[in-house]
Amino acid sequence: GHGFTKGRSVRPTLCRVFVGAAGIPEAGLVTMTMVCTAVGLPIEYIAILLTVDWFLDRCRTVVNMMGDMNIACLLDGKTRENNISAKP
Repeated sequence: GHGFTKGRSVRPTLCRVFVGAAGIPEAGLVTMTMVCTAVGLPIEYIAILLTVDWFLDRCRTVVNMMGDMNIACLLDGKTRENNISAKP
């Protein structure tokens, strides 16, 4: 009973938190605070998690940049193909 009801009330909060924080650097601290508050965990332990989150944030940034770079390279190659075939 209690766990299922709490889970149903936390899901909408989590969805709003994670959708809104996707493009914000260091948003992990804010999202962790909101999630811990919604679940009922003490927020005093967030300081311990910051060291792990700092590293994970750098990893997420690298993955994001690599994805952007791949798309930019694909679009550049496609644009060059279109320009070559369009020339008389």
